[in-house]
Amino acid sequence: MTEKDPKSMLDTYLDFPRNINQLFFKKVLASNLQNVEKNAIIVGPKNKISVAPAVLTKFRMPIRKKIMIVLICVYLLICYTLKLISLTKYNKNQNLTFIYSLTRDQIYRKTKLVSLYEFLNSDRFDINKKSEIWVENKSINLKRKHKNLYVVFDIQLSLYSHQFDFRNRLNILMYIYKNFLKFLRFVSKKDANFLIAKEYIFDNEVLNRINPQKIDKVITTQSHLMFQPLIFEMKILLKKRFMLWYSSNSIPLEYKKPKALRYEVPKMIYRYMEIDQHWVWNKEHSDYLTNTMKVRSSVKGPMLFYMPSASTPVTRKIDVLIFDVTPSNNSDIYQNSIYTCDDIKKFVNEIIDACSYLEKKYRIKISVFLKPKRKYYTGHNFNYINFLADLDRTGRLKILRFDENLYDVVKVSKIVIGYPFVSPVIIGRREKVASYFYSSSKLLKMAPKYNASFFIQNPEDLQLEMEKVLVLCR
Repeated sequence: MTEKDPKSMLDTYLDFPRNINQLFFKKVLASNLQNVEKNAIIVGPKNKISVAPAVLTKFRMPIRKKIMIVLICVYLLICYTLKLISLTKYNKNQNLTFIYSLTRDQIYRKTKLVSLYEFLNSDRFDINKKSEIWVENKSINLKRKHKNLYVVFDIQLSLYSHQFDFRNRLNILMYIYKNFLKFLRFVSKKDANFLIAKEYIFDNEVLNRINPQKIDKVITTQSHLMFQPLIFEMKILLKKRFMLWYSSNSIPLEYKKPKALRYEVPKMIYRYMEIDQHWVWNKEHSDYLTNTMKVRSSVKGPMLFYMPSASTPVTRKIDVLIFDVTPSNNSDIYQNSIYTCDDIKKFVNEIIDACSYLEKKYRIKISVFLKPKRKYYTGHNFNYINFLADLDRTGRLKILRFDENLYDVVKVSKIVIGYPFVSPVIIGRREKVASYFYSSSKLLKMAPKYNASFFIQNPEDLQLEMEKVLVLCR
């Protein structure tokens, strides 16, 4: 397909500025990527992305979601209007670091910000100690400040009310009302307009007026892999834009049938991603991004948004510690992959069966614990969750709280077994605990070279390794 001028595609859309254009196209693709034909995605000079007009025309959004977006915009309009008369004192010389896309659980540990503060202020991230750190999150009922760390409802709204005087706020507000009215006039033309409503009406005007010298870093996570917040599209922030990978299992698995239809993030998104450097757990992930994706990366070690406890008991209280991957209730996500409910049930059952065999053979008792990565929610497969609950109820394993300190439970375990390629196995190996990835699935190729020594791929080898750790080396 010949390359189209993005402007020619927007004749029935709002007159978006260049940076919003890029975010607009990315959001369209992210909304329905699996159903978009490859030739509909156009990557032009300097990795500028555009989308074939037919994709924009066919884009549909549920009426409920469109109403919700309009209501959010009305709410924000009220907030901006009320904050025109802001009593907050602002410091023109205060530098800022912005962090986007963290979940409530990543920000707060036991409703406090201390753990996140200690994590961000560790030297590995080179965050200016005198800079204010603003973390965007909607959990307004929890504590909002700890030292130089602030949790804000919306970073752009906070900039408007804290970093501009009355005259600048008035000018910004006038443009916001103008954009809001223009949006209402064009909103019925195409559903895709709704994807960019907030950025077009509010965020762009605020960000264009902030002094880039005040911003030290802008950070997001792989939760924003398909597209990043609007501020990342601003070229004036070159060398200040970072992506923090909060897990290490981001290298694609190698399947025996690589062309089978399965949900995968397309490699091409790295070409138009506006990230100056990726922060990753280990060298393997760094090499993958650097050599395969052709983007810059830096190894930072485990990134769990908290640090290890100051003191941890050295007694090994847990014999076998399992880290699974909770399957989704969306079958399209895990088709032709190892992340089906049946495959992950098999993973857990084979570990328990190996423990039962060793208990009978040596007349010993083996304690088995499983730690979920996060709190279960409606998007998870409750068939699997009920399966675990049954195992817990019958005493075959014990389910730990999802918010247990991962470092601590790993340190008190004799052997760690994780589904490919979950992050706790990396932590276990760093802590000198016997730690292995395990899957007996026939879909996978043999383990890659970089983890072949600690990737077990059949029940017999799993049993032998557990026997060596739990019995023979006691």
